[in-house]
Amino acid sequence: MAVLLSGCSGSSDGPGRTERSAGSGAGRVSVRFTVTSNLPLKIAMTGISGSAGHTQEFANVRAPWSKTVTVEKGRYPSIAVAPVKVAGKGEVRCDMRVDGKPVDEDSGKGTGSSLVLDCGGAV
Repeated sequence: MAVLLSGCSGSSDGPGRTERSAGSGAGRVSVRFTVTSNLPLKIAMTGISGSAGHTQEFANVRAPWSKTVTVEKGRYPSIAVAPVKVAGKGEVRCDMRVDGKPVDEDSGKGTGSSLVLDCGGAV
């Protein structure tokens, strides 16, 4: 029985910067998340690594923000995006692309919990 493990190496949280996993085989796809907002954000990314329930969190993120990862086909990568301050009023938008093709997007205006967004999908 063979076991495949995936992991991420390298990291950055700024605009135009990416995170990639080593190697890209036939059973892997490139997933890019992009977030825009006028507020500082917290972002939680799941479904990326081979570990069930593993969440990668980013705190006090300034938008625009993007992250590109390579994941195994059959996974369900996603991000949850929310303002750092519950009283923060503004706009948030996220999108997800797989191998450059749009898969999901979400956007909202408002205050606090009304701005919690989720972008994700099966790859």
